Amino acid sequence: MDIYLAEKLRRMALEVRHLKEHAENLDKPGYPSFAARLKDVVLPEATALELHNTPQKINEVLQTLRTYATPSARRTFLEELETEIRLDLVTVKFVHIPERNLTYLERDIQPPKKEKWFGKEVINKFPGAYYDILEARNCMATGCWTACVFHLMRVVERALRVLSDSLDIDDITEDWERSWTNILKNIYAEKNSAIWLAEKDFYENMYAHFQSVKNPWRNATMHVTRDYDEAGAQEIFHAVSTLMRHLATKIGE
Repeated sequence: MDIYLAEKLRRMALEVRHLKEHAENLDKPGYPSFAARLKDVVLPEATALELHNTPQKINEVLQTLRTYATPSARRTFLEELETEIRLDLVTVKFVHIPERNLTYLERDIQPPKKEKWFGKEVINKFPGAYYDILEARNCMATGCWTACVFHLMRVVERALRVLSDSLDIDDITEDWERSWTNILKNIYAEKNSAIWLAEKDFYENMYAHFQSVKNPWRNATMHVTRDYDEAGAQEIFHAVSTLMRHLATKIGE
């Protein structure tokens, strides 16, 4: 799912309009080649958007330009191209994202760039969680609440494996039932270990954060076996975000 489809369409339409407005100048010194702009800017966008006929029309224009490229001809070609784009857009469907959910959408959160919800440090310390963090945010934005919780479950699984290594115990997620009761019991069983006592505040707060994740999950296990509404998914999203921020202060992959 391309959540930036509308932006790509806008960018392509602006480029075609710009070419038409400057048809007389595009081959003069200081201006990019008319054919190059079509080939290198408009064609890739039309292809990426999977428009039915626009890419073919652009290629036809590029072929024609080899022998016939007066300014008036260029404008005619571009008017025909605009018509083709409008016809293609009839087949494009959009998903409305409420303004309150736009905050979940951010591009390029690869390290070391900023990540609003989970934080740069989480992405740096848990790079393997990047995909599921991104997908959880996209699902929150587009109203796929249960799918959001599924991706958050995968983030928590990764956190539990790292925590197991940190406490030098068997992988907690190997419990086939993935019972929250057993998971929390196995974590808290280490409260008197040398590792725990050396970083007591960190591990006690960590345990509290895991409980905060468990409470809104409303399942006895980590499996996503029920449907979630916006409020439920949002509560889990914020709980997992807080948990991961805390873990990233001391441990990571």
